[in-house]
Amino acid sequence: ILLKKNAKNMREKIQNKSSESTFSKNKYIEHSPAFRQKVVESALKIGVTETSRLFNVTRGFIYTWKKRYRAGLGFNNQGKKPPLTDSEKKYIINSASTSKLYNPKKLKKIFSLPYSLDTIHRTLVQGNLPLQQPFLIHYNCKHCKNHLNAIQIYYGRLMNPQCPACPQQLNYKTHWQLPFYNPSKKDYYINHGKLYQNEGSEFTQKILPFLEIDENLTALFIIHPNPRPKYKYHLIKVFQNNDPITFCGEKYNFNRAYRIVTAAERLVTVDKICHRCQPRAIKQFHKKKNLDPVYTFSKKTKQQEDLEIMWDYFMYQQVKIVCKIHLIHPSTFYEIKKRNQDIYTTLEQLVNQKRK
Repeated sequence: ILLKKNAKNMREKIQNKSSESTFSKNKYIEHSPAFRQKVVESALKIGVTETSRLFNVTRGFIYTWKKRYRAGLGFNNQGKKPPLTDSEKKYIINSASTSKLYNPKKLKKIFSLPYSLDTIHRTLVQGNLPLQQPFLIHYNCKHCKNHLNAIQIYYGRLMNPQCPACPQQLNYKTHWQLPFYNPSKKDYYINHGKLYQNEGSEFTQKILPFLEIDENLTALFIIHPNPRPKYKYHLIKVFQNNDPITFCGEKYNFNRAYRIVTAAERLVTVDKICHRCQPRAIKQFHKKKNLDPVYTFSKKTKQQEDLEIMWDYFMYQQVKIVCKIHLIHPSTFYEIKKRNQDIYTTLEQLVNQKRK
């Protein structure tokens, strides 16, 4: 019984202290400017802790109005700042476009902008500043298991994006830098911090030109001798002993079977690029920042060299031309022919079948 009474007395004391405490008051109560002046004057005379007890005000309240009093701002409320003018917005956008810095913190430090980070970010999003390299962002929805690709060309990513199929939030997976891209009907694009479908005049006029192939791109394209109507060009990944191998895995052995072209020489459109070469090339560009083909040289075996000589003989039908290409004597050619009589007969059969 005594313990219960002592516990009750302790609870009552704590409740009384909390009601009498100076920090239990709501700090969002608006005080008059005369009251603020009295608090600051007493803090300068007595101190912060004693004034907080007297006036039942927090210490942070006293320090904030002390700073404003010393700065000469007075004791009235600041209120909301006026919105930025057109000239101020143009100055922020021009400073970002000239320096090619889209980070609000760096812009504020370098150009000493007297604005908050939120206002700088908001003006950059509204300005539709194009990025140096467009991005393809992959999103995933856990609720409906929907995969979504969003093309980003202008500054400003999505904040809490919603799935178009269900009202749930999308989850960010990865992003890729795009040297070029052929968008599908299922893809979306980001503009002013919102998702839009790949439809309408805005997409064709503002976003499609950025996805076309640039003339300064280092990629090498192959024109197939018998191209399909859709996919005319293939991208070269590796040169293996001067034989190009594309991203889709096709290998070209003979000079008559292909033609190598650059984007500066010939107008290469995105629609006519191989649909298997494109995503693999984008992954390489995201890692290496270029599409330069790799050159690998390996020593050929005698059988491979003999095969090439015999095949060239069936292609050109003249021993002199084959000897000039491979830098050999005619006697060596006939020795190779005797050595590889089985290969000669199989190649002869293949060539006759093709001619028929």
